[in-house]
Amino acid sequence: MARPVGAGAWASALGVSENAVPGVLFGLVRTLRDIDERVMNVRNLVHSGPDPDLDTALLVMERAAHEATAQIEDAHREVARDA
Repeated sequence: MARPVGAGAWASALGVSENAVPGVLFGLVRTLRDIDERVMNVRNLVHSGPDPDLDTALLVMERAAHEATAQIEDAHREVARDA
């Protein structure tokens, strides 16, 4: 597990005040959850189709979306807890 990143670092990276970081990160959480769900829906649609390479590529996307979502959720929890 990566070491936690503080609100100051997020504020600098996102170009917002430290007070705005929890809200911005929560917005990112919602966006990534939506992306994650959409990727899963597309993969479910083509899973048993004739192109196994497409299924594999979508599986990679699905796993990456899950991981990105989890990381942003962790960052949000961390900065919200310290706020």
